[in-house]
Amino acid sequence: MDLEIHETAVLDHINNRVELHGDEKVPAADIDLTINDIEAGELDQFALDGNMLSTMLWHKDDAPDLAGGYKLGSPKLGLIKSPLTLDIKVENHRVAIAIESADDLPVKQRGEIIINPAVIKKIKFTPQNHGTATLSLQVAGCLPGAEVGKIIDKYLGQRVDIKIMPAENAQAELLDESPKKKAASG
Repeated sequence: MDLEIHETAVLDHINNRVELHGDEKVPAADIDLTINDIEAGELDQFALDGNMLSTMLWHKDDAPDLAGGYKLGSPKLGLIKSPLTLDIKVENHRVAIAIESADDLPVKQRGEIIINPAVIKKIKFTPQNHGTATLSLQVAGCLPGAEVGKIIDKYLGQRVDIKIMPAENAQAELLDESPKKKAASG
């Protein structure tokens, strides 16, 4: 499953921890994010067995005020309790998080925080009217301590710009065969 999401989110929580990579301890983090108004059609990226979430919970409608042309309402909707949980982990993705309200920060503190490879998990969504949903998810991956400190100090509780995309060379980095290391050894 390949996700491509570029949305505004709120950074709700961060849990810093240590991962073992062989015998080496590596700093890592779990970052909880909430996207408040994601289009119903964007949820189809999480489709399992071809069952599109947008058509299960929303109806197509040509009304101009509906995001993506979807309106909430399905005979199955009354049987479902929100938030809906997708019991999947999406691995080998690259996540970039940048603070959105950077006006009051010095230029050198406005950079992106990159997690590559990242695991997207704990995916939950609540269907909303007008063709949107509230989506919460957790991004997990290795993150240096300085970046964790930046998140806690400047990003926690703030609106952030989040980009999730398939990782390039994530497997090579995990196998210690990244292009940089190959060039150094060759």
